[in-house]
Amino acid sequence: MTRLVEIDLERGRYADLVPLLEQLVEERPLDERLCTQLMIALDRLGRAQDALDAYQRIRERMAAELGMDPSPVLEREMRRILERTE
Repeated sequence: MTRLVEIDLERGRYADLVPLLEQLVEERPLDERLCTQLMIALDRLGRAQDALDAYQRIRERMAAELGMDPSPVLEREMRRILERTE
């Protein structure tokens, strides 16, 4: 599934992907790859704050359930969005 999502991201089908990714992230809330893909789709739709909110949700959940921080990949995506919006 995530490879198909990557293909759609490459094709710019962000609006189609957001509902699917939101559902997948709800089903698998600790899946960083899905969260990263959701953040990218939201950001590219001009919804940077929603993308940052998605990051915040997974960060809090990882800390509470796993005692871990997000991966460097997820952190880089969050910083990229933040830098662009400042």
